[in-house]
Amino acid sequence: MRVTTDGWDLNQLKAAFTAARGHLAYLVPDFHNPTGALMPEDIRRAVADLATRNQVTLVADETMRDLDLRDRPEPAPRIRGAVLIGSTSKAIWAGLRIATWKPCSIDGAANSGDSATTSARCSPTTTVAHRRSRRHGRRASR
Repeated sequence: MRVTTDGWDLNQLKAAFTAARGHLAYLVPDFHNPTGALMPEDIRRAVADLATRNQVTLVADETMRDLDLRDRPEPAPRIRGAVLIGSTSKAIWAGLRIATWKPCSIDGAANSGDSATTSARCSPTTTVAHRRSRRHGRRASR
């Protein structure tokens, strides 16, 4: 789906989630590359509702979440029910090949009763790193 500097089109989101029913949706809600768009709270709530309604597993790529260059950075609420992933190779050190996966439990009480955008308590990040073995020319897990 198309994301512009104006953000996400709700009608396109509805069509995409209907088409993805029972499958997976991958989104970059924070400082989308290449547009830099930050998904507003109302669209995050709509995405959470659409995912629930259409039984779509939602994956939110948070790689750029910590790169908030606004004058007054404010973290946007996470999308309810999303699996959170990230990568330091894009944000910090190109070519390092480190990815993160953050299994979270959602705490709706911490965000004024709004169940669609909530704060998340994440367990310690699971980190997966790969390096290319120079001797054997293949990837080795670390």
